[in-house]
Amino acid sequence: MSNQFLLSTIIISFVLGSILFFTKLGLKYNRQRTFCYCPLCQNELISSNSFVSDEDVVTYKCAKCLLVSRWDFDSSPMPMLVRD
Repeated sequence: MSNQFLLSTIIISFVLGSILFFTKLGLKYNRQRTFCYCPLCQNELISSNSFVSDEDVVTYKCAKCLLVSRWDFDSSPMPMLVRD
């Protein structure tokens, strides 16, 4: 085999491997990335179907302790608990 053929085979294998790696890596981003916890019992609110409403702030009602909490998703890069 010539060196040029060997080099091109290695490059193609590297490119295809990189594409497969980053495609699999991209699939991991479909998981939940935002978490809000109940201020009383620390139950995770987003994945536990605790959503109530979304107006100026998002309202959750904890499925465990039934505490209603309000979260501001717009004023910062992370959700902030709104204290009344």
